[in-house]
Amino acid sequence: MSIINHVYDVYTCLITCISLISIINLLSDEWNQAEKLMSKYKSILTRREDLKSEVAMMEEKNMKLEQELKSKLKEKINEDLAFPPTKILSVGGGDKDETKK
Repeated sequence: MSIINHVYDVYTCLITCISLISIINLLSDEWNQAEKLMSKYKSILTRREDLKSEVAMMEEKNMKLEQELKSKLKEKINEDLAFPPTKILSVGGGDKDETKK
């Protein structure tokens, strides 16, 4: 093997190594970016789960408050009032309160 061939082989190997290092660096950057995005996605999903639990608690509380309101509106004292709430308010399941004319 001549010295020229040997230098050529070393040069080719060096270029190949540099190319591989460049590819590894690019892949490393892409993996780092993917890891950052997945971390953000995980925090979004965690927040969504927290909000889902919060909504469930609020719906349950709302249902209890609606039941309590209906119970209070059925009490006899409301019939004795000059303007009974049962004649003014329309209490429905999930609808906005509307005034009757």
